[in-house]
Amino acid sequence: MSATQDDDGLPPSAARRPEVIDFLDHMAKERDVSPNTVKAYARDLDEFVRFLDAYYGSRVPGPESRQWSWGGVDRLAMRAFLGHLTRRGLAKRSVARTLSGVRSFYRYLHRNELVEANPASDVVNRVNGILVTG
Repeated sequence: MSATQDDDGLPPSAARRPEVIDFLDHMAKERDVSPNTVKAYARDLDEFVRFLDAYYGSRVPGPESRQWSWGGVDRLAMRAFLGHLTRRGLAKRSVARTLSGVRSFYRYLHRNELVEANPASDVVNRVNGILVTG
């Protein structure tokens, strides 16, 4: 484990937004999902945050520099994120899994009254010809 990574190979949890940390704790403790699922959600949400930092023009990496909010993320940003994942060469199932994690995160935020809407719920994705929606 290095100073820039947790033991799961991810950025230190201190670099994660508090809402992401709360969601991951909720999934691990209250929903009792497997540790591998929590790691996958953490990876996917860390990538989503990095994407949003770039998309919305955050100048300096780190929690204090973020200029966007969860409630300000719109459907266009979600579509751009899907495009980003596709350009990275991820398989359709991996893109669908990532989108599912982001949807779950937004459901959590909505349930806890941290956002008014889930921008990921209206995003349509196709996996092997099957329509996947929120």
